[in-house]
Amino acid sequence: RLYLPMADVVRRISYWWGKVNQHNNVGVWETDSDGVSGANLDKLTYCKKFWPTTTSVKKYKSEMITGWRDRGNVGGPYSASRTSYQCVPGEKICTACTRPEPGCYYEKDSRGCFIWEKLICENENKCVEKNNGCCIGNRCLQTDIGCEPGTTYKFLGCSDDCHPIETCEGGDVSISASGRDSYIGVGDNFTEIGRFLLSTNETVKIKSIYLENTGSAILDEEYLKNLDLYSSENNIISDQQASVSGNVVKFNTDGFSLSGSKEISVRADIIAGKGFNSTIQFKVTKVVLSDGTGVAFSSNNTLKKYTIKRGSIALSTEGTLTEEHISTEVFERTLLKGRLIMGEPVLLEELRVQYAVTGLSNALDFDSSIFDNYQLYINGEQVNISSTPSTQSQYIVMNFSPQLMGGHVMMEIKADISPTDSPASVMFLIDPLGLIASYARGGKEVVTKDYMSGVIHGNTFSFSDVNAASGSLVVEIGSTVYSDVLIAGQNNLDTMKIRFSAQNDDVYVKDIYLENDLNNDETPDNLGITERLDFKLYNQNGKLLSTKAMVNGLVHFETSIADRILVPKDGHSMVVIKVDVRNISSGGDQGEEKLRLSLDSSHATNGIEAVTAATGEDMTAPAGGNGWEMAPGSVTGEEFVTGQSTTLNNS
Repeated sequence: RLYLPMADVVRRISYWWGKVNQHNNVGVWETDSDGVSGANLDKLTYCKKFWPTTTSVKKYKSEMITGWRDRGNVGGPYSASRTSYQCVPGEKICTACTRPEPGCYYEKDSRGCFIWEKLICENENKCVEKNNGCCIGNRCLQTDIGCEPGTTYKFLGCSDDCHPIETCEGGDVSISASGRDSYIGVGDNFTEIGRFLLSTNETVKIKSIYLENTGSAILDEEYLKNLDLYSSENNIISDQQASVSGNVVKFNTDGFSLSGSKEISVRADIIAGKGFNSTIQFKVTKVVLSDGTGVAFSSNNTLKKYTIKRGSIALSTEGTLTEEHISTEVFERTLLKGRLIMGEPVLLEELRVQYAVTGLSNALDFDSSIFDNYQLYINGEQVNISSTPSTQSQYIVMNFSPQLMGGHVMMEIKADISPTDSPASVMFLIDPLGLIASYARGGKEVVTKDYMSGVIHGNTFSFSDVNAASGSLVVEIGSTVYSDVLIAGQNNLDTMKIRFSAQNDDVYVKDIYLENDLNNDETPDNLGITERLDFKLYNQNGKLLSTKAMVNGLVHFETSIADRILVPKDGHSMVVIKVDVRNISSGGDQGEEKLRLSLDSSHATNGIEAVTAATGEDMTAPAGGNGWEMAPGSVTGEEFVTGQSTTLNNS
């Protein structure tokens, strides 16, 4: 039996990064004549350059190639063992063999099939599978497709025209995207920016993995840090800092062992973003095995997209808001206090503090110059304002050197305030339009109001005529005596009640001055009764505020600051004067003395000392006499009904 020698006619190519590609021309390796085709080219497309009928590419084997050249087909030639890839045509792998004479078999069209073994076949007109061959009658065909070491030949059967169907199992690495499109934020650490499933039919060791970003994000350390690969068990598989060149990242995995399938996660710290909503979308371009062979992938291995959202700024009010009436000049009053919460570091460059004015027909008529000496504090440290703040259409504009801020920041603004006769109220606030800031990294983009939320509300300051007090007081006096006779030994007998009414403001009554005036001539009478009576002042809750003796017909009740009598705005308060009656201390006949209490109108305050809550200043006393003038800020009253005359018995 004669076996004819067969030429090496397997169509194949080979790549070596940094060198011009090679293709095999009927057993001879040749450098691409264009001098520029390299390992970055898609293998199927490159096969079709030489064999247009190619429909698929698969690994062939590791081969020693001695004609490698540098770009431009210069240098070398170099020798290196590299993986070759078979360019598989669309036709059948092999055609039927002819027999020019009995017992002589050879490949008809030289497409890679050769006689492996002579088989004795039966059934002349039926295709029969026998010993991994396909036979019709006494014609049998068995091929060797040249499986690479480490892979296994597998016979799959016969085709319709009785040709062997064969494959090599194992040795391939495949990639598929996993996860989903996601949003990530600046400032996120150890966050996922890619995920893929790495699979193989055999155990391989991976030396490095190459990823290329097709999105708009920049990959250098100003934007991303600590790029690493992690397995699904959160075990790091990249053994050193990833190297970045433009949009390509190379991860060194130091012989990472892969058997079957494993999900791989790409993680990094997000430092900044390029523009708003920049994206990271990797594709796996190449996996290099520890034996130096490489598997390149086309663009259909693109992973899911991760969108980087820029950091936001949230504003919120800090503390309890207050309202203060300004009647005299005050210093370093807090206008507003609030918190800024930033998603990434920003440079604060300008503040525009808005003030809202009520009480005027035209808010622009308000004189904002009454606020002066503005002071800005950030986290308790005063910031130097570069120039006097200017007023622009109800905004106080503050300029200063840019302040780098991040995380949580406390901001407080203070000012000196002068009184004004403008009947207005002013409240300060900062809204998203009032912050002029830019991101500290990533191109210094200005933070737009779309990335800000919340408002810092400030305190309210009210103003009015500086010559007018803030409130008024009405005093009414009535008798609570149920008998016109006081008897020695009696205690806590009601003799008078006083009802206070306040308007426009809370009022505090400090002192009450009384006299025993029987004939309304503002001169104390019956001075002898002072030895027999002790006077007590109670508030409307029954609390004893003061105990006094009458001296020369006069009684002066004074209260401590804590016991001052509060008369609420547009409300009332009541006090009661009671007496204890002592026994006669000597045999002298004191006769029947009379008691008729009234306010001491001859006193400078006309019997009442009081202050308003807003100012803390003494209220203006009435002009004098028994009547009370109705004047703003004065203690006013109606005609008094004084206490009944009370006779003291000698007993």
